[in-house]
Amino acid sequence: MVRLLGPARAMQILFTGETLTADTALQWGLVNQVVAQSDLPIKAANLITILDQNAPLSLKAAKKNVQSTWSILDDEEDLAQQCCFSDDYQEGIRAFLEKRKPNFKER
Repeated sequence: MVRLLGPARAMQILFTGETLTADTALQWGLVNQVVAQSDLPIKAANLITILDQNAPLSLKAAKKNVQSTWSILDDEEDLAQQCCFSDDYQEGIRAFLEKRKPNFKER
């Protein structure tokens, strides 16, 4: 949710527990479209028809590509956090403030 909405909006939802309107969800990118309840069966059937006409292997590849992109972002975030909480990161900050060359120890 944080990646999709940003920290401020994610915290707003998580901290307040408020229910978003359909229009807000659309505006914030949580949903792709909003339809009247009476139109939902037709819209869903149309989407199924469109998806059914596409090549199954292409759909699987596209799905895997999107999922792997999120996985890479998870890995990058983990690596970034490891760096930010490392001794070397703190040494870099101290060296910068003391106007000296850092002495990194890969920790």
